[in-house]
Amino acid sequence: MLAHKDEYARELAQIGAQHAIIGGPHADPTILRELSDLVDVRLVGISNNVQVGPLNNVFDGLLPRGKTSYGQLGLLPAGQQLVSATRADEIDAGERAAWLGNLRNDQDGQ
Repeated sequence: MLAHKDEYARELAQIGAQHAIIGGPHADPTILRELSDLVDVRLVGISNNVQVGPLNNVFDGLLPRGKTSYGQLGLLPAGQQLVSATRADEIDAGERAAWLGNLRNDQDGQ
């Protein structure tokens, strides 16, 4: 997904905003653990729109809830190399849409 970040940046930001609303939907804990693990092993970091930098446990750690958006996530150099080596950037649009659905965690499947 993050290999296609430019394509999904707006949707990732919208999902993050929906999750920040009290009483709104929240991300599947499994997805959050997966993202936190990717951050912990320095494959994924946080972007300030200029560069992507490492950050430990994005969702439970240094930044308060609502201050970190999924749209800010980006691949660190090791993550870019892994994507290239595994050809993960070739994952089809349907599988990427399913991942977004899991992140969104809609109870009605939308």
